[in-house]
Amino acid sequence: MPTLTEKEVQDVVDLLEKNSISFERNVDMSDRSYLRTGGTAQLCIHPCDSQQLSVLLSSLKAMCIPCKMIGATSNLLFMDDAIFPVLVTSTALRMLDYHSESCLFEVGSGIMLPELSRQALYHSVSGLEGLEGVPGTVGGGLFMNAGAYGYDLKTVFVKAEVVQPDGQIALMDAEHFQLGHRTSFLRRENTGGVISKAFFKLTPGDPQEIYRRMELFHAKRHKHQ
Repeated sequence: MPTLTEKEVQDVVDLLEKNSISFERNVDMSDRSYLRTGGTAQLCIHPCDSQQLSVLLSSLKAMCIPCKMIGATSNLLFMDDAIFPVLVTSTALRMLDYHSESCLFEVGSGIMLPELSRQALYHSVSGLEGLEGVPGTVGGGLFMNAGAYGYDLKTVFVKAEVVQPDGQIALMDAEHFQLGHRTSFLRRENTGGVISKAFFKLTPGDPQEIYRRMELFHAKRHKHQ
């Protein structure tokens, strides 16, 4: 992607300040990325909810300014000598609600999978034990149907809110996502849609047994790393 001119940077900054969207300028990605690699991001933007994400994506599209969506960056390798014009992160999309009557989690795409797994343990519900050590976000995990030790997101996924590049917000069910082995329709079709939050339905379980499985998978993972 071409770097932004000073005027383009200022135009985006004006947009962000007008809509109270958090951002940083000239971010050294080697300090932020999972593998500690990367050059400089001219703008690193942190929308905190679906509405901010919608305004941001639609405005950038209207301004003909491309952006790249990133999460925990555990599957990304940034080039050290590269300049990244606009990176949009999911780190501030961190809502996490649990509906006990239906065993349903409603979570922002920036929530880390290990955190969600531990929340499931806290509420004594099963279905995410194998994801305790997967170093990714909910959004990134759904994008490629993350899984480990016989568990994957497909088995507990219900629906997700997706923000399109034109700002439209759609609620898409599991069938629409077409989750398969390390893939989804978002990954296959490259639509540019961004997951803002997702819903997962788990199963009541024995907390001691859930904890035992998580500890077992944790030990296995560290034994082979």
